[in-house]
Amino acid sequence: MARRWGILVALSVTVPALLVPSPSSARPEPPAVFFVPHQDDDVLIYGADLKNHVRAGRRTIAVLLTDGSSSRLCRPRYGDDRAACADERDREFRKAMEQLGVEAVVRDDRPHDGELTEAHAAHVMRELVARFPRASLRAPSPRDTHADHAAIGRALRSMPRSPDKRFYLKPSLWAEYPDLGTWVRRRNINLALDAYAGFGRLSVPGGFAEQYGGSRTSAALTTYNQGGADAKYHR
Repeated sequence: MARRWGILVALSVTVPALLVPSPSSARPEPPAVFFVPHQDDDVLIYGADLKNHVRAGRRTIAVLLTDGSSSRLCRPRYGDDRAACADERDREFRKAMEQLGVEAVVRDDRPHDGELTEAHAAHVMRELVARFPRASLRAPSPRDTHADHAAIGRALRSMPRSPDKRFYLKPSLWAEYPDLGTWVRRRNINLALDAYAGFGRLSVPGGFAEQYGGSRTSAALTTYNQGGADAKYHR
């Protein structure tokens, strides 16, 4: 079990603590589980709703499904050492989730990004549902243009036992699907965005500029701290 799930650094607890329900209640509220394609998608796609779930008192878990080592910045920084690049990106992911109060899970069996299949994503989801049968499950939209994102969305769409599903549209799709989905109340997640200053923000600067500025009103960094981050999901 520990090999599969790794260590939950964000809240300094071990895998068994993640998998065992709280003893304070015989039937605690089920967790909300967000499936993250790559480090930084957590804040760019889900950020505002991650914070909403935590503020509502929900146990909130972010499961990272790839190693992120295909980023365009990996080779200039690390050459062929994909593991070292993945480690740097994992540190940012854990720090960002710590800022939001979200439990971060980095699996040992994750593929390189660009190689994630629907079957693998579904396997991970089935493991979660077996442990948390009533969990709320969150994924990128099956309409996403990135293959890894869409694979997760299709996998969640096929899950028969999950009663509460949400599929999130990344910001670049909002204009393409203006009438699809529900806006999440804006939240200031700047500290979590700041956790990606060393790598993630340099990799996709436009995405971070949108979230810092409040994407529906401005993408300018001069509006930092104004408006807050957005998220949008459909069912």
